[in-house]
Amino acid sequence: MKKHNFGAGPGILPAEALKKSAEAVLNFNGTGLSLLEISHRSKDFDAVLQRAKQLVRELLGVPDNYSVLFLQGGGQYTVRDGANELVAVKWESCLCGVRCLG
Repeated sequence: MKKHNFGAGPGILPAEALKKSAEAVLNFNGTGLSLLEISHRSKDFDAVLQRAKQLVRELLGVPDNYSVLFLQGGGQYTVRDGANELVAVKWESCLCGVRCLG
């Protein structure tokens, strides 16, 4: 019987997803390099990133006039520091309860 993780954090992945991920870690798209070793500026990686963004838009209904961002860190980091890094002083004033003006 397969174990299940009901806690916060990573969930259980289908066996096929684990298999494809394991293959990509060893030899991504026949490049002889791991997905973890290729440049984040390469065409191969860009294709992965664009597909991930497309899937997020499709699965979550994100409209084209919104950006999809992949940020490191857990929920606490993303909510607090991620917003501060992206929007600067005006956003920080909003977080402190000060009304933001246009």
